[in-house]
Amino acid sequence: MLIISTTSSINLQAKLFRGFADPSRLSILEALRESECTVSDLVQTTGLTQPNVSNHLACLRD
Repeated sequence: MLIISTTSSINLQAKLFRGFADPSRLSILEALRESECTVSDLVQTTGLTQPNVSNHLACLRD
């Protein structure tokens, strides 16, 4: 049982780090670190398209 729990924890950590591994997501996180932003604000700040920002935010939320 302990092995299953540890494997689950490791898989969760891997998913978290995959989320941080994308430069676009890191730029979004950096912008959000400064202050609360709307998707439109993030589009202007990062230079990404609105659908791209929305998709990255959904990935980060998950």
